[in-house]
Amino acid sequence: MTFLGRKDQTNRSYVEGYPAPRVWLTEAGVCIYKNTMPSRDFRPRVAALVLGLVCFAAPHVFAAMTPEEVKAFEGYRVLAEKGDVKAQNKLGECYGRGKGVSGDLAQAVKWYRLAADKGLAEAQVHLGTSMQYGWGVGKNLDEAFKWYRRAADQGSTDGQVNLGNCYLFGFGVKEDAAQAVAWYRKSAEKGNVEGQYSLARCFKDGSGVPKDMAEAVRWYRKAADLGHARSQMVLGDCYRFGMGVAKDIVESTCWWRKAADQGWSEAQCEMGRRYEDGFGVTKDLAEAVRWYELADTGISFVASVRLGDMYRMGVGVPRNPEVAIKFYLKVARLGSRDALYELGNCYWNGEGVAKDLIEAYAYLNLAGVHDELARDQLANLEKEMSLDARLLGQQRTKELKKELEGRLDTPGDLLKAVEQESAKKGA
Repeated sequence: MTFLGRKDQTNRSYVEGYPAPRVWLTEAGVCIYKNTMPSRDFRPRVAALVLGLVCFAAPHVFAAMTPEEVKAFEGYRVLAEKGDVKAQNKLGECYGRGKGVSGDLAQAVKWYRLAADKGLAEAQVHLGTSMQYGWGVGKNLDEAFKWYRRAADQGSTDGQVNLGNCYLFGFGVKEDAAQAVAWYRKSAEKGNVEGQYSLARCFKDGSGVPKDMAEAVRWYRKAADLGHARSQMVLGDCYRFGMGVAKDIVESTCWWRKAADQGWSEAQCEMGRRYEDGFGVTKDLAEAVRWYELADTGISFVASVRLGDMYRMGVGVPRNPEVAIKFYLKVARLGSRDALYELGNCYWNGEGVAKDLIEAYAYLNLAGVHDELARDQLANLEKEMSLDARLLGQQRTKELKKELEGRLDTPGDLLKAVEQESAKKGA
């Protein structure tokens, strides 16, 4: 067989404002959305959407209820029913996050509104967020903007960041990048890391201000120094490519490591790649495997495929093609073109599976829908197949496509799987 090397594909996406325990699911959604094989079946895209919503709209999925949380909930409830504004907001948070009580977004909105109407800025931000995304209330961007504005005018830095987002993207108000920058700056100057990150992004992209990478780096650094993982990753790239700072690969690696140590799978995968290539660190294949395995704890297309490659070739780990197949299958089922491509090669060559040219044809055919390398490899494979075998391969392609898409069934099934996975991670 002719082996064509696969170009490593990386899709970086930085998750807006959510903590590390949810990052693997959010990145999974992004990866599924960006990397799925083209299809008229919308289930892979539904999977991406549901994973994103789970991360943002259903935090109670990730929280096991403790006796302390139940006690706190009861305390907030007693005070809230007596009109305590801060307790009303806290009670809303309990319902919204499933802390001490079953998650109930409609109840969360009820208590946020009571506190927001009395002028509590934190509750106004919560209520605005609920209205922006339609959590427990009908989606209403105009109302979301109104509540963010009320909070921002009181000096709420979170409200100011969200108001900046409204102006930048036209949520409930006409797009106005200059206004977005003004509100981001107010928040950033008070030390809000999301404000600092957003302001840096504006300077980087030239949105609402003249493009200025040195100024972008200054704000990224402020947020990164406060532990903001996305800023740490961007700052790592700034040092890697010499954007706004002198190029420094070692410094770049230091910033990526800080984000990786916080559990961000994108950064963990980057660390794996750097140890594998000896880029900014001493080459260490065992350490590369360790970082890839950390990234693969959730769903990382790049990490799963790289681990599959390493087990298949015996790089950094004892050679074990059977284990490689498991890593490839994990993300092939979610539509990873790289994994489909490698599975096609494995079936062609009998690595980790029985040699099967029909199955190889099906995997390469699926990978090749939008992948030129896979199409070239399929053309090479066809030279070894009879016409009847190619026809069988085409039929098997249709069956395999249905099998892979069928694994994503319904949003409800996916949510159940997410809950089970998050329970394992919390054990």
